Amino acid sequence: MFVVTLIKFISNSLKIIGMGFFIYSAYKGTFSTGNSTTVFIGVAVLTVIIVITHIVDDIKH
Repeated sequence: MFVVTLIKFISNSLKIIGMGFFIYSAYKGTFSTGNSTTVFIGVAVLTVIIVITHIVDDIKH
């Protein structure tokens, strides 16, 4: 039971970190000195984290 709870916590933490990094990158690329590359990196990181969390969720089942 502890392992399942730990996996859920890790999965949710990765999602929150990915979304936060995406929002930061989008803000920096749009309103700050960043450029479209910054936004692209944010989208790439978010996509990778979503894929990793899906893999972790599949391991859980």
